[in-house]
Amino acid sequence: MRAFAHDSGLKVSLFVERISISVIRRTAGYTANLVRTIMAANLPYARRPSLNGTPGRMCCAITTSSRQTTGGGRLPACPCLRAPDLRSAPWEPGNRLRVGIHLTTTSTHEEARMMKSMDDLFYNLLEDVYYAEKQLVKTLPKLAKKSTSPELEKAFMDHRSETEQHVERLERVFEMIGKKARARKCDAILGIIKEGEDVMKQAGDGICDAGLLAAAQAAEHYEIARYGTLCAWAKTLGHDDALGPLHETLEEEKKADALLTSIAESGVNEAAMKEAA
Repeated sequence: MRAFAHDSGLKVSLFVERISISVIRRTAGYTANLVRTIMAANLPYARRPSLNGTPGRMCCAITTSSRQTTGGGRLPACPCLRAPDLRSAPWEPGNRLRVGIHLTTTSTHEEARMMKSMDDLFYNLLEDVYYAEKQLVKTLPKLAKKSTSPELEKAFMDHRSETEQHVERLERVFEMIGKKARARKCDAILGIIKEGEDVMKQAGDGICDAGLLAAAQAAEHYEIARYGTLCAWAKTLGHDDALGPLHETLEEEKKADALLTSIAESGVNEAAMKEAA
């Protein structure tokens, strides 16, 4: 009787295991279809950074408790894991299949770096301003070319030469604090530049100079605020050698802003009003 019961229990156990295999195979098949649907929809996704993947691709993590998998469905090959065909791996009792689909946003080095001290804040802001100055070096000649006022055109080109010196000073500051000179994307200056580009495209000749002046002064005010902060932080952190070049640039930005104001008040704004009338 005991032998019969044991035999019956074994048959029931094998039956349950076969059902489990069938369910796993169906689940794997459904998962494969889900992956194909997501890929066909071209949704934004990325590999997991921890797997050294390339941003913009899908990561399908396939793992089991004993590094074995069971067959049934076929997942698309994942370049980051080189997952094997599920049908090719043997099944062993006790194994569990776990399929994970990771849809993550791209994690860049800039996003991952944490700021934990005033030195980090200082370095981060230096990178922002360095990016802004390099963008303005490319933008100022475009503003000068679009200007109808000879005085305004000269002001833009003169400040372009100053801006090149600002870039060189920042590179010296990076060296003084023992950091690599690196530009960090600055959305603020890109927005200001975009406004200037819109003026160049949409404003008529009579009012264009006034619009260009406004955009240029927005950039100057941004830089004055940033260099003022950098000077204050350099003093707090004891970067006395860096304080000199930063303060020199701050004063030049203030002079450039004052010059633009005088040009606007000497006739550019009045000419724009007459054109509008």
